[in-house]
Amino acid sequence: MIDVNLTVTVSPVIDVTVETTGGVVTAITEQVTVVTSSELSFSQLAQYVTYAPQGTMVSQTVQDAITELSENLFQQGTEPTTGVNEGDLWFDTTNDKLMVYSTISGVSTWEEVIMQNQGTVDGGEF
Repeated sequence: MIDVNLTVTVSPVIDVTVETTGGVVTAITEQVTVVTSSELSFSQLAQYVTYAPQGTMVSQTVQDAITELSENLFQQGTEPTTGVNEGDLWFDTTNDKLMVYSTISGVSTWEEVIMQNQGTVDGGEF
């Protein structure tokens, strides 16, 4: 579904100049200016907005990309065990740790993401 709203405003402005000499009108000039302003608002549902997939993303619409990303991110206090794929992220809300699902030599586990010079990570406050 696509919604398009268009508003156009046209306002004529007329300037009249009257010149006088000794109380006698010597010249009358008129200038007409048309001022036009327009406003265009355009909205589309995310399912109709398309783009070229990048990296490991395969979705071709914004809605599908949002769904795809949401399936790769977990935020909970217990380790995710279903629907997990290599590269998925899990924020462990019990221990305030960011984890990545990694497969090395055929063994898949959640590994803590460690940053150099890291401060305290708190998923509840930013």
